[in-house]
Amino acid sequence: MTFTPSRLIEELKKSPNFDVCYQRRLSSDDAKWGRNITEVDFPRPLITKLQEKGIYRLFEFQDQALQSIRAGKDTVIVAPTANGKTEAFMLPIISRLSSEEKKVQALLIYPTNALINDQFQKIRPLIESVGLGLACFTGDTPPEDRQKIFGTPPSVLLTNIDTIHANLSKSHYKAQFKELLRSVRFIVLDEIHTYVGTFGSHAHMILKRLKRLLEGSPVVIGASAT
Repeated sequence: MTFTPSRLIEELKKSPNFDVCYQRRLSSDDAKWGRNITEVDFPRPLITKLQEKGIYRLFEFQDQALQSIRAGKDTVIVAPTANGKTEAFMLPIISRLSSEEKKVQALLIYPTNALINDQFQKIRPLIESVGLGLACFTGDTPPEDRQKIFGTPPSVLLTNIDTIHANLSKSHYKAQFKELLRSVRFIVLDEIHTYVGTFGSHAHMILKRLKRLLEGSPVVIGASAT
């Protein structure tokens, strides 16, 4: 049975297992819309996958992010939780990458492994719809999976700052890891509000070191809900 929010509250009040101590209804602002996804030159399989997910139109901020990233500009995306920040940076990245190139072209950096695992499942359908490869490379990644990544690099790699630091400096995989990331064209830092203080300084220096390895100048993208 499906309940409206008001009906759900009323049902909870009747239950001896719940005690509703505070109730407030927040009004929602009208969404600011951008273009229909069919008006953007996305690959046809990507459009089909978005439509399967119930996405037929971009929000205004997604459209703005799309145009900024496609223009090769470093971009920061700020929007409330669950409003489509991931799609805002992934759609322009996916539409620019070639499924024929077997090398890492987009590096997605998250502050925790739990978030990496969560985002992997969210991004996977979009990535695979256009034939691109996707993988996670963290301290939890088994050696056999690391070798698969080195042997057949995915187009998109999810990782964290500490993994980059460890594998650029003293890891057994140091040379392989450097070669793996040399072709990166997009660097995404999600939850950028976490990179403050000592941790922020640490991340800054690691990214400077990483960018010195790259064959070109990457587009750097930040995303945060706050």
